[in-house]
Amino acid sequence: MKELIIGTLLLFSVNVFAAISVERYNGTIYINDKAYTKELIIKNNDSIRVEGKKSFIQLKLEDHSIMLFKEGEFKLKKIAPQKENIVELKKGVLYHYLIKSKDVNFKVNTKYASMGIRGTKYMIEEKESSSYVCVCDGTVSVFDYINKQLKLINKDQEVLITKDKTGDIKSTKQQMIDMNFDIFQEMGYPLINN
Repeated sequence: MKELIIGTLLLFSVNVFAAISVERYNGTIYINDKAYTKELIIKNNDSIRVEGKKSFIQLKLEDHSIMLFKEGEFKLKKIAPQKENIVELKKGVLYHYLIKSKDVNFKVNTKYASMGIRGTKYMIEEKESSSYVCVCDGTVSVFDYINKQLKLINKDQEVLITKDKTGDIKSTKQQMIDMNFDIFQEMGYPLINN
């Protein structure tokens, strides 16, 4: 009986942490300041640091969304299937593919803004002095903390937010569209109609 209880607890604990899996990675990755190995389990409130130009980590969540992080640091504040997911992007680049769902709300918080996402492909670059959002498919709502403005950024649009102002929504330059096309292709989730 004791073995059955321990087995059940182990099975339950594996299922609790199975919400986040590493699809692929390259280079220097730290989870809570420990070098990443395949044995480490990534979970809520973990801080992840990606160091080096060619380093990245690609995560798959239980809701089937895919996140690729490059050159930076982020925290998985709250990852809960069928609920609200919150990622804090401290610096670096995030590429994210989120399947549209009525049940899942996804939020990315940066120093200057909060992005609300529901079914889209987009990228965010967080620097010391700015947050940049580029939408590849769908719509992302961006709330600027400084100016208290909410903007909707649609496919092939971008916005730059700094400590002083929220920039105007602009059409994304073809070079950025092409780069994002290539990244999502590498992720295994290509954009349609480049």
